[in-house]
Amino acid sequence: MTTNVPTVLVMGIKGGVGKTILSNNISRLLAKSKKVGIIDMDLDSSNLSRVMDITETMKLNKSRKFIPVHVIDNKLKLFSMGIFTNSGPQSYSRTGDQNRILIQQALDNTEWGGDIDLFLLDQPAGSGDEFRATIENFTNIHGAVIATQPTTSDDLYRCFDLTSRFFIPILGVIQNMHGAVCECGCKVVCKKCNKPYFPLGTESPVEEMCTEWGVPYMGAIPMIPKLKESPIIKHPYNKPIKNIVKMILDTMEE
Repeated sequence: MTTNVPTVLVMGIKGGVGKTILSNNISRLLAKSKKVGIIDMDLDSSNLSRVMDITETMKLNKSRKFIPVHVIDNKLKLFSMGIFTNSGPQSYSRTGDQNRILIQQALDNTEWGGDIDLFLLDQPAGSGDEFRATIENFTNIHGAVIATQPTTSDDLYRCFDLTSRFFIPILGVIQNMHGAVCECGCKVVCKKCNKPYFPLGTESPVEEMCTEWGVPYMGAIPMIPKLKESPIIKHPYNKPIKNIVKMILDTMEE
């Protein structure tokens, strides 16, 4: 079974670029005006529930269907293998076919309620079986949000190439970890030279690459401490999140 519900992928091909943190923040902001189903597609190393600070486990209804966890009343529902049990972090080793079945169950065997306006998929690193199963089962892919960082230009190119091959529109690119701020929100500045500190380097090709490919650049987010306790949407550096949510909502109305 497939779904025609509008679907947005949060992807990056490279691991560790902040896809899950973006997914958490984007979904919460979208849920202010839409009913959102967010799915942790990283089936082997699911951590979206931890980032969203969810400890409740998914339960089964009388029909043996999964009941997604209601993160925000009936506005934001979460499916994640990370909350499949309450026994803490688990290691999994599955074949590609097994992961394909799990992705199908996230749709077919989950009680979404029939009123989801939008699916947001937190994609794993890579472009293999999970990605293929995603585009096979979610037939109305509205577009992709690309997460990147200053040092992963080759992987950003791969994202551009992959989405173009499968005719997936890129809604926007967000550059993570560009610069750094302290817990109070002030930029980290070197005491010796009095210049802002950029842990991954000041030179970044991301914005130039977006211009070259004609892709919307949503802006940069610095390294922010304690994001779990204080999400990006509560920080003054939340403009890229607001930009991409506006882009998603505007294009849904077209």
